[in-house]
Amino acid sequence: MAGHFAILLRGVNVGGRNRLPMKDLVAALEGAGATEVTTLLQSGNALFTAERTNSEPIALKAMRSLKSRVGFEPRFTLRSAAQLSRIARDHPLAAPGRDGASLHVGFLESKPTATALAALKSKVGPDELLVSNGCELFIYYGKGAGRSRFTVDLIDRTLGTMCTMRNWNTACALAVLSARVH
Repeated sequence: MAGHFAILLRGVNVGGRNRLPMKDLVAALEGAGATEVTTLLQSGNALFTAERTNSEPIALKAMRSLKSRVGFEPRFTLRSAAQLSRIARDHPLAAPGRDGASLHVGFLESKPTATALAALKSKVGPDELLVSNGCELFIYYGKGAGRSRFTVDLIDRTLGTMCTMRNWNTACALAVLSARVH
């Protein structure tokens, strides 16, 4: 049975590094067997349709094919359209007066251990909040993410798994686009 998925790439088109034209991402996904591929922004967000059992193999094949096209193999996480919808609906730190640019979702490659998560929570800054929900981290950066020491690299090292971050506005736009397109 076909399903609808989002692939979220880590660290593409940021600060002039890891340049990846979205047309190359679309071509790689389609070449790997995905259909109905749509991108959002230039930061490595794509929605696609695939058989549920093939979504991860398709994503892996597409990322490997990008190495020959653009010179690097992006790291990524996958979420289903249903997961995106739940995430958009249930950000535990969303509150009146909190700007969507200060709210973030960290999409983890795998669920962290309780010990690693406790270690991460001890590193949250005084103007920041963190809530974990399995393979997502919900973060509020009170003074903005750009000023924080609570970075994806720190999250990766502490949790022992890859994290790719999206601000709340982008996470919600992905959920809306997924519902509309798929």
